[in-house]
Amino acid sequence: EMIRFLQVNLNGNWGAQQLLHQTTAQNDTDIIIVSEPFTKCDGGNRMCFSTDRKAAVGTTPGAAFIHDDKGSGTGFAWMKFGGLTVFSCYCRPGCTLGEYTDFLGNLEDAIRDKQDTNLIMSGDFNAWHVEWGSRVNNPRGVLLSDFAASLGLVLANRGDTPTSIIDVTFARGVQVADWTVLDEINLSDHAYVSFAIEPLLPAQMETVDTVHHSGWSLRQINLDHLNDYINTRSIAEVHGDPTVDLACRSAEALNSYIYGACDASMPLRTQGPPDKRPIADHLFPPSPITNWDE
Repeated sequence: EMIRFLQVNLNGNWGAQQLLHQTTAQNDTDIIIVSEPFTKCDGGNRMCFSTDRKAAVGTTPGAAFIHDDKGSGTGFAWMKFGGLTVFSCYCRPGCTLGEYTDFLGNLEDAIRDKQDTNLIMSGDFNAWHVEWGSRVNNPRGVLLSDFAASLGLVLANRGDTPTSIIDVTFARGVQVADWTVLDEINLSDHAYVSFAIEPLLPAQMETVDTVHHSGWSLRQINLDHLNDYINTRSIAEVHGDPTVDLACRSAEALNSYIYGACDASMPLRTQGPPDKRPIADHLFPPSPITNWDE
């Protein structure tokens, strides 16, 4: 069966929190992704809250699986289900651009530490971008769009209803189906968003013999070193007939140049802890590690 998600911003409303439980039961929801939950909500071991309790992710009582790992930071919480990691996020609208950059930087570190090919990242990012239906871009929207692209995250939003341009859903390694803004009463000024994914079966797995590159720490970039590299190095020339082989060798030359520029200007990231054996292997087997920096 499909794994069903429900995503919403509850505005810290107790009544909206109570109604959420009823709605998840009626819609056979498995995983809930919440921005601004009711602050005194607990949820027990099924829920994980961000350190500022502005975002939460968890499973419903009717879910046929449980998480095998979880964690949080300021503005985000995550749960791991075998080879799938789900992030719930929230950033307040009044934060400065510097605070927003720090939020995305910490979120990026957490995502890269998970080293999962299969990822869902959802929440209220309070960012405007035409990519998800806003009339204009704002600086936060540009940062978020670039952030998602750098991690290989694909936007799942469909349509242009108010919630679909405020609350966004990104995915990597999984196909999001039936992304829908629900027309249901929820006592919040944000509508429910529902979507589903197929469970990842062992037959879909491929063995990849590769070494994971930890990536570089963008926040520690040395622009002088980067400029020196660009001014003193050039991309290796590749010659030959216009064939697929020439295109591949040209791409390899460009990739090598970019790697060199990154190595010259940024230190490597610290590797995250090794993956634990997942409890939900039957639904989400661990994925082969893909290097999203390449």
